[in-house]
Amino acid sequence: WHYLINSEIEGGQNARGGVGRITFDTNGEIQQYKMVLEGTRLNCGGGKTPWNTFVSCEEFQGNSIVPAGQCWEVHPEGLWPSRATVMGGDEGGKFESVAFDDRNLLQLKGFVTHDSSTGEVRRFSPNNEILRQAVESDNYMDVLHNPGLIEYLELFPGTSTFDWTTDLSTGK
Repeated sequence: WHYLINSEIEGGQNARGGVGRITFDTNGEIQQYKMVLEGTRLNCGGGKTPWNTFVSCEEFQGNSIVPAGQCWEVHPEGLWPSRATVMGGDEGGKFESVAFDDRNLLQLKGFVTHDSSTGEVRRFSPNNEILRQAVESDNYMDVLHNPGLIEYLELFPGTSTFDWTTDLSTGK
């Protein structure tokens, strides 16, 4: 089995991050250590997908030299290359963690938190056709890498209610 761990190393624009993988045998003995995601910054939290890959969140706001962080899907066995998902959007951000509501896999929702006092909670709904094909073929390689719907949580203080909006500034 595999244990994936984020690397969150401070250092400004030179900050390093990534994801390391420790592989164990059936007796719990370490067989291998390998970096499976490199070239990212301040990889903070993340979360497991319903198909047993890992999404690593960069907690890097970005600047004029280095773009903002993204949410990266990592396959623990390296069956496909680690790559940025569409969950971070075009603008990226300072992402903290990911969770999935997979009670009905054909209506999958992914949630991403943003680590900032003015940050948002995102909800990602994958493209229906790509998701259907993935479920039928048991190949989820493209689910988080094609455009879907990104919405932002909108809270209504004092009412205990909320809604989802496509307006990022409202979500912030």
